[in-house]
Amino acid sequence: MIYLYAIAGEVVSSLDPPPGIENQGVYQINCGSFAPVLSTLLTTGEVNLSKEAIYGHENVVEFFMKHTSILPVRFNTLFDSTEALTGTLKRYSLEIETNLLKVTGCVEMGVKILAKEDKEKRSNAKSSLNDVQNIQMELLVELIILMAAMIIFSLHYN
Repeated sequence: MIYLYAIAGEVVSSLDPPPGIENQGVYQINCGSFAPVLSTLLTTGEVNLSKEAIYGHENVVEFFMKHTSILPVRFNTLFDSTEALTGTLKRYSLEIETNLLKVTGCVEMGVKILAKEDKEKRSNAKSSLNDVQNIQMELLVELIILMAAMIIFSLHYN
């Protein structure tokens, strides 16, 4: 299975990215004007939802975001083969190129929302399910903020 983290505006070959999902190596392939960020996974089907998997995805996305313009892809985006991936990317290449141009030179900003917790809640141990749900909520909030920023940017420059 081919796991897609993001679509970058260029191949970043001189850097050593962190390991991705299932501690697999991360690489890029050149697709003309953009380069998807990938891992080849040993498992079939969807990636198990875990804290390690979510952080593995996020760490790879953040690494590439520091070095080039990227379009992040949602967690658990899988393709059966490199051919299936490149076929999909070719089909949407105009939209990908347009959106990469929109984010080139931009800086991602986020807003962190902290909820007050009472002492009793903090003293209770959280289950791993709650940890995963909290991570999902944090990522969802970040995604909403990123989408809002992209809309504002689009309105400003269009």
